[in-house]
Amino acid sequence: MANLGDREPDPEPPTSKKHSTKLVKIENFTGEVKEGFLDAGAGDWIKRLKIQIRLGEMVDEAAWPDSIKMMVVAAHLGGAASTWFIRRFDMLQGVSFDALCIAIREQFRCPLDRLEISSTLGRTIKKANESYADFAHRLSTIAATMNDGEETKATAEDALSTFIKNAWPQHRVSLLSCIKTQSNNPWHEMEEAVKYLAKIAGHDGRRLLSSAPPNFPRDKVGRMKRNDHSPSELSGRRSKAPRRDYSNAVCGVCQRRGHTTGYHDQWSTRQGTVVQARLARIATTVTKNQEEGKSQQAPDPGAAEPVEDHDWEDHE
Repeated sequence: MANLGDREPDPEPPTSKKHSTKLVKIENFTGEVKEGFLDAGAGDWIKRLKIQIRLGEMVDEAAWPDSIKMMVVAAHLGGAASTWFIRRFDMLQGVSFDALCIAIREQFRCPLDRLEISSTLGRTIKKANESYADFAHRLSTIAATMNDGEETKATAEDALSTFIKNAWPQHRVSLLSCIKTQSNNPWHEMEEAVKYLAKIAGHDGRRLLSSAPPNFPRDKVGRMKRNDHSPSELSGRRSKAPRRDYSNAVCGVCQRRGHTTGYHDQWSTRQGTVVQARLARIATTVTKNQEEGKSQQAPDPGAAEPVEDHDWEDHE
């Protein structure tokens, strides 16, 4: 009989290495074109997704296979983009990760040509509720559509020139004096331009709706503004005095709460008015009946007068 203690343990089954896919934190790509943009931003989204995938590979100290990368892409698609991926899954499951990124960029690219994109970029102005940094990002995204969503040095220079011209036209000359439109690093120049305008404005570029301090309720600001002037000054009429509360007052006549002595005076006046109105209606009715009785007793003017009998005497 073999000694069981001399047997070697069975080898452990190979375990698949886990990938840190949960570290990928990026908003879903829906394919929707946001207001103020020319396309859905597929190129910008894919670029940021690749950076996060690369960071996950650095954590795992191993490259992720294309199947894992495509799973990450599918998990972060939504809306029209998710529908497009599901309908073409049979064809897309056999392509590489890079080919999938190219297909997404081609599907959701801007329909305009380069000339139309350049013209639209030059007319793009900053929104009132948009910060200088957000405006710079929007210009960079619009300019990148001329290169299928891929940002290059040339597109960055176009975005910088538009920012200098349209971000704050009154300070265009001062911006040109300290910002280089032709530089080896136009992205750095864009950052400096954003900082320069924010320093001059004293805020990040979003127009302040009121002069109230931060974290101050706006409804209180509205009440403060309305209370700056009294109602008499606004309307030109004397304001009414506040009404007194008689809900707990004791009546001096009936000793009941809830009304004052004047309540009984008002009741008496009201009752007197009612009685007078009733008497007036009665008098009107009597007068009307009397007039109708007289009209019935009066003779008919069209009837013949009765003939009186006279005793005729013979007068000799």
